[in-house]
Amino acid sequence: MSVQLPLTISIRRSEVENLFLPNDYSDNDILLPLNISNIDWYLISSSDSQMSLLSPPTFNYFTSINSTTIISSSSSLARPMPLVKALPVAFVLSSIVVLCICGNILVILSVFTFRPLRTVQNFFIVSLAFSDMFVAIIVMPFHIVTHILKRWIFGKIFCQIFVTSDVLLCTSSILNLCAIALDRYWAISDPIQYARQRTMRRVLLMIMLVWILSGTISIPPIIATMLGSSELQNFNELQCELSNNKAYVIYSACGSFYIPAFIMTIVYAHVFIATRKRFQERAKAAAKLAKATRTNNNQASPTDMTIVIFIVDIQV
Repeated sequence: MSVQLPLTISIRRSEVENLFLPNDYSDNDILLPLNISNIDWYLISSSDSQMSLLSPPTFNYFTSINSTTIISSSSSLARPMPLVKALPVAFVLSSIVVLCICGNILVILSVFTFRPLRTVQNFFIVSLAFSDMFVAIIVMPFHIVTHILKRWIFGKIFCQIFVTSDVLLCTSSILNLCAIALDRYWAISDPIQYARQRTMRRVLLMIMLVWILSGTISIPPIIATMLGSSELQNFNELQCELSNNKAYVIYSACGSFYIPAFIMTIVYAHVFIATRKRFQERAKAAAKLAKATRTNNNQASPTDMTIVIFIVDIQV
């Protein structure tokens, strides 16, 4: 059956609670009037005593329960932020975005224009600055708009690009921090040997590996979309979020957060231990040197006096 004309349906809780609503659904969450048009899969048959719904639809404005969906007036239909509140929020968040962009641009320019900073290890900082700068340019503005309007307004195609860019750039930022931690650890644990091994080629290979790993974590949803699979897609008219597919969530969370966090924790613990050990060795060496200096001074004083007396005797 096809309904081509706009149709307004008011549904009372008592008529559908056994079909759609969970047992703990409150009376305040009442099904609202629906404005429906061009529906080929919604069949309504009613009588004086009851209304039955066949082949229930899946609206993107609803909270999904299996293949059936319902409206919650308190949560699902989030209203845009009031203008009085939206203006200061937009100003503050936009200021943060501008500061983030300008700050990272200054970091990049400092490394490339100030010769003392143009060292091999600082290219890790440049890669990190690029990641954070593009997060501020590509990701943060759309998050601000979505936060204020309480819905995604940029379409499905850009949703995929947005989510992929978000995961790619945030993951690369974290992995760049991981690469910096490893670089510091190698420089402290074996400074002489690593100083010879830390070449521009090696640093660029590490940076390239960081971005490749970030890509392998962020690209699967786009590949799934191109192949027509819906398992890694999580888009509707209200939200644009990362897929809630369990396998992909575990894969992306481990690759972009848990494993790098574990590596950085272990590496910085070793850096702390190595640095503390080096300071202790330097303190012991300084104490030995001071003790040896005092001993030499004490032994040298009588000799100097004897020489002076001997010279005086000769002159007399």
